[in-house]
Amino acid sequence: MAGLGLLIASCDSNPEIIPKDEVKSPDGYWVVKTQLERWSGPGNNYLDSSVTLARAKGQEKPQEILSLDIPTDDLGDVVVTWRDSHHLELGYRKGAKVTFQVVKCADLEISATRMAF
Repeated sequence: MAGLGLLIASCDSNPEIIPKDEVKSPDGYWVVKTQLERWSGPGNNYLDSSVTLARAKGQEKPQEILSLDIPTDDLGDVVVTWRDSHHLELGYRKGAKVTFQVVKCADLEISATRMAF
C-alpha cells in the first residue's frame, strides 16, 4: 500500500514551466512569450511547447495562441518573427504536432509553419 502512495505522489499534476523567449511587436504594443511545459513521473514523460500573446502594458491574462505536442528529445523551440505590427509568424520543428492554433487575434494575423530545423 505504501508503494501505491509513493507512485501517486510522484506523478506531478503541475508541469515544470521553462520560459524560452519573449519578443515584442515592432510598435511595442504586443508581447509574445514562448515556454516549455514538462510533466514527469513514473511512466509519464510529456513535453508541450506553448506560445502566448498579451498587450505589453495590459493587465489581462495572456492568451494562448499556439500549443505543440513535442517529442521528448526536442527542445521545444518556437521561432517568433514579426513581419510588421499586424503580422506574426511562428515557426516550429518538424517533429512537433500542433494541438491548438489561433490565426487571428484583435488586429493581428498569426501564421504557424513547420520548419526544417
